[in-house]
Amino acid sequence: MALTKVTRKTDTINVGWGRFNTLIDDLLSVANAKGASTIGIEDSAGNMAAANVEAALTEIYTDITSARALADIFDENSTTTTGQTWGYKGGTIRLDNTITTIAAGTTGLPNNDVSYIEVDSSGNVSDNTTGFTSGKIPIRQVTVSGGVQTVSTDKRAWFDISYQPTTNGQLIIGDTDDDPVLATITGTANEITVTNGAGSITLSIPSAAVITFANTGLHLLDTDASHDLIIKPGSDLSADRTLTVTTGNSNRTIILSGNPTLSDWFDQTVKEFDSGASPANIEEKGVTIAYHTSLTSVSSDTILSLSWDKDSICSLLIA
Repeated sequence: MALTKVTRKTDTINVGWGRFNTLIDDLLSVANAKGASTIGIEDSAGNMAAANVEAALTEIYTDITSARALADIFDENSTTTTGQTWGYKGGTIRLDNTITTIAAGTTGLPNNDVSYIEVDSSGNVSDNTTGFTSGKIPIRQVTVSGGVQTVSTDKRAWFDISYQPTTNGQLIIGDTDDDPVLATITGTANEITVTNGAGSITLSIPSAAVITFANTGLHLLDTDASHDLIIKPGSDLSADRTLTVTTGNSNRTIILSGNPTLSDWFDQTVKEFDSGASPANIEEKGVTIAYHTSLTSVSSDTILSLSWDKDSICSLLIA
């Protein structure tokens, strides 16, 4: 709308007042091309593209669309709120890493009491008369008296900066069906010990540990850590069995250059000959071997062959 200036040459006072009143009416009008659209704005910083108040309001409204959408989530819905029924608006919320759309709805409120309305991580809205529940998001606190909502206070707070004290060794443990919880790692008796400290967790194997390995075997690195020596059972046992290696109070070395098979017949002590001892006989399981002091050394080319059955000597050959 173009505004016409009032001049003394062209208008009488009566006409001038008429145009002035028309201008006031146009500024107060909500009709198109009148009202705020006729009022210019000064924006020397160039913050807005709009040139008048109407266009500026439109620009601002568009810019805050996201903020308005956030403000509407679980806001009070005046069209469904009445008496002992509280209505809320729906919207989009984030549940962990999943974006979920929650539909608008209502919840019933008890009469003559204070209700605490809240929503859980699945988007379910509920209310109780005790207080807001840990792990749920507060929405509103409503007082109903005589069947009428007398007090309604917005309790929404989307940013949780609360601090929950923890004990030594506690970690945040996820839960597929619920909110994460604080918990500690527990060990297994005779297998692994967990020691929870201030800002630390220590794992150790107890001295009386009984550790069970899969039949893939126990892997031990070789001398240059390039390959594994794998120790594994080769039998299907009918019960737990024990392999005992007794070294005595000395270092021992077992050298295997072949694949020996030791049966029950070998279940006996191996005797060590002492060339400096007096002549004697060695008897083991009914087999007597005569020892003579004339045999004081054996060269690298000497072959000692001894054959016997279970009861007597068959032959003793030194070559």
